[in-house]
Amino acid sequence: MIPSLTVGQIMTREVTALEADHSINLAAAVMEWRHIRHLPVVRNGKLLGLVTHRDIAKAQAHLLALPARELLKDGAQTLSVPVLEIMRREIWCVTENTPVLEAARILLDHKFGCLPVVDDQERLVGIVTEIDFMRMLVDALSVRREREDTNPRIAVP
Repeated sequence: MIPSLTVGQIMTREVTALEADHSINLAAAVMEWRHIRHLPVVRNGKLLGLVTHRDIAKAQAHLLALPARELLKDGAQTLSVPVLEIMRREIWCVTENTPVLEAARILLDHKFGCLPVVDDQERLVGIVTEIDFMRMLVDALSVRREREDTNPRIAVP
């Protein structure tokens, strides 16, 4: 029997994450700089939530719609709102041992773009995204094509 492919074999291990007190402006800048759409939010390495590009855009649009007098609060601009205030707190997670098929079904069924990967203490150890699944698919199709190219079928008359 062939062992099942696991999330740990395809996930991204070097995850860009934010601390809970980092601002939404920093989150937006990091997403743009790293070309990513999801940022896990952690405290002492433990996963607290997730912020998506869509969450940040919505929060920034809301803040920019406020009258100028409301943009200042206790001497600090509300544009430096911490991601803790806009992050998604109830998120689906997987472990490194989760079968890839199970993780893929979660993404498809719930229309998620990513799944944080945590250990048994809820510490963030990676992330698996749509891109990781696409990379896996392309690799598998490339291997299949190479096999077909090196093992041509003999045509039977």
